[in-house]
Amino acid sequence: MALDEVSVATAALVIAIVALLIACGQLIGQLFGTADGHRRCQSSVIGDWSRLASLRFRWSSFRLEVRVTTPHFEICQLDKARRLSLWPHARPMPSSAPIDKTQRVAITGSADSRRRTLSRVRRSRYLVAEDDQDEDLVSWSSLLAGLHDRQELQFIKDIGHRQTVDAGAGYPGVDVDIDAFKTMDQRHALVCIKPKTRSWDLMPPDVVRPMASTNLGTLITIAHRMGMVWQDFIPREGKLLAEGVNQSLSATLMRGLGLVVEYYVEPQYLVEKGVFRSLYVPSIDADKMACGIIPGNDKFGTWDLYLRTGMMDSDPGLISIALKDLQLDDKNVIGAFKSIAFNDLQLDIEKAISDFKKITQNSSTEDDWPAFSDILGLWSDWVPLNGSLINSVLSPIGHRVHTMSEAYEARVVWRWLLQEQENQGNISSLRRRVLRLYDSWEADEPRRFYFNPGVNDAPYNSHNAFFKSIYDVTTSYFEKIIQKTREDFYLQLVASHVHANAKCFTDATSGYKTHFGKRPEYELEINGRIKAVNSRMEGRVGYKLPATPFTMCAFIYADNIPNVVSCMRQRGQQENFVEDAWWMLMLRGQCFEMGLTRVVQKSCVPSSYYNSPTRVYIL
Repeated sequence: MALDEVSVATAALVIAIVALLIACGQLIGQLFGTADGHRRCQSSVIGDWSRLASLRFRWSSFRLEVRVTTPHFEICQLDKARRLSLWPHARPMPSSAPIDKTQRVAITGSADSRRRTLSRVRRSRYLVAEDDQDEDLVSWSSLLAGLHDRQELQFIKDIGHRQTVDAGAGYPGVDVDIDAFKTMDQRHALVCIKPKTRSWDLMPPDVVRPMASTNLGTLITIAHRMGMVWQDFIPREGKLLAEGVNQSLSATLMRGLGLVVEYYVEPQYLVEKGVFRSLYVPSIDADKMACGIIPGNDKFGTWDLYLRTGMMDSDPGLISIALKDLQLDDKNVIGAFKSIAFNDLQLDIEKAISDFKKITQNSSTEDDWPAFSDILGLWSDWVPLNGSLINSVLSPIGHRVHTMSEAYEARVVWRWLLQEQENQGNISSLRRRVLRLYDSWEADEPRRFYFNPGVNDAPYNSHNAFFKSIYDVTTSYFEKIIQKTREDFYLQLVASHVHANAKCFTDATSGYKTHFGKRPEYELEINGRIKAVNSRMEGRVGYKLPATPFTMCAFIYADNIPNVVSCMRQRGQQENFVEDAWWMLMLRGQCFEMGLTRVVQKSCVPSSYYNSPTRVYIL
């Protein structure tokens, strides 16, 4: 009897234990079932970032919460990103490691950088874009790998190495260490990532995979740096489309989130020849130019000029000049230009604005250009980075615009005029210094002195250091002038130059009589001076100076120097060295133009969207 009772008790205990296990299993299953989204954070979906996915138990609701960490893309400038660094460990960051919310992780393309940013490591240096076997992988994983590939090319410093890559011989495998940042130009701006942790509980129901994030302004810059062109850009309607170099970025509006972008790249197994032609200077100023902004120069008191105010296809007539804070409408363009040029003659201003609009909208001929276009080479600071082989930038104007600073006729004519002044003993020490700089240019770089292409025919030109050295001389000169006079001296000088030459193009093509009131023989006098220049050039590189509009304008610019001086005096600048400063200003603009290559690209991105903080999510 006792034995039967023990058997029954044992059986009951076993049944109870089994029931308990079943109940616990069901409870645990239900508990893990509350961890919505956990199965969507697997390595097949987000790659190595799955290591950072975690479960947090919520006692208040007796359930599990899924927290997932994904990258937030940013543009970081080295001189401002104090915490710009790689992960503090040599190995990939473990899931248990604390996440520093202020830390930016540099995307450099090296194998070590790829591991530390939890990105895929390229299996072959000849493989451009891998064909993902798993279609479940998020698109931002491919974007991260693509950014590594592009930014890796920025660190090539050997011309022969670059030529090898440009010929389609594979990616270089450049190894960039964090210590390399110390020797880099501090204006260098890198695309970086910052870890962002989000709760899956707060994800809208339409979201099925973890998303990365960025800002709209950063997304615009990333597309430019990846070699894409914006084909459609209406953020308020969710219409974003950028394409180029076998890639695309497309967007839509998602309820509860806003703009959601998807990246796609066509798999390639051969490196594209001439890949460096789609690389642009990785700096903040170059990024601004790509968005239709002429960047200012803090040293000389110039500010950012916003040239694009809307969709180029919808309102091409609206080209505004922004002064400091707000963009101006079409009615205020003339007033804005007056504030810049300090001109009292309304007719001249209207003509300059008309020319500027015509060249930005139509670009009917390559010889058409307004005097205002000189600001392209005078307003900003030096753009190419020290030690970099990249000097291409996207032009802030969507059409080819020639400036006097890049016209070889101008430097030939102005050098001849200074030589004449020296022969006559009517030259100041500063102008003699400018002449010596022209002489060194002609001696060291004759083909780039007597011919129009600066570095346009060789984007990785090794002669940039020569022009940068002359440019630094002009910078030092104006810094000393500003210390002796007024902070706005440089700004006043540029404005006076634009004012004095507002009708230069018209005068150069219509006989030079209307504006100057000169004698009817003025055209013959110009032609005689051209002959004098050619007589001195005889035997030099087998080329003679033609009677082009740029040649005519070069003489008119020099004849207008008294008008520049008069303008400066009206603005309260009584210094007697204004004429010398003008010669140095022209030399500065010419060196600036020789140092970069402007790539013309019709873009539909308004300037106001540069650096837009609008949040964008990447699928």
